[in-house]
Amino acid sequence: MKNKPLQPRTFIAPPSAQKLTDTDIDQPAAAHSRTRVLCVDDSGDITDMLAQLVDGTPDMVCVGTLDSAKRIAEEVILHQADVVVLDLTMPGPAPLEAIGLLAERAPRCRVIAYSGYDDLETKETARAAGAWELVSKRGEPTDIILAIRRVASQQRGPTDKVD
Repeated sequence: MKNKPLQPRTFIAPPSAQKLTDTDIDQPAAAHSRTRVLCVDDSGDITDMLAQLVDGTPDMVCVGTLDSAKRIAEEVILHQADVVVLDLTMPGPAPLEAIGLLAERAPRCRVIAYSGYDDLETKETARAAGAWELVSKRGEPTDIILAIRRVASQQRGPTDKVD
């Protein structure tokens, strides 16, 4: 698959079924500015859903979407992404290798692995590659918002435990 051109995102209200107004969901990760998020998944439906969730959250903005890990480092640098939400199973460049590349080329950016596989081995593999967290695609949509806030507010590298 070829990457779609990265498009700046405008505010899109989240689906009405999402509960993004709960107290724990509305607490900003940082008081200074909105967290800039790049969403990477080979499913357009998933990147669209992630972009809507992020853009519907007052302390975040989706700076774009990609459908593969190709050019991920360049796009992170160009759009000054703070956090990348990255699918672990996509065709094209290996997402786990992309995590290492980001650690080298954009060390301030933090990666959240977003996967349908959430077993212990996948979590450990993601952690070893440098992911800050692994969020299951089978979880609640608000899980990704909470994970973005957690990793955006941390000051040090990934912990030994991937959630």
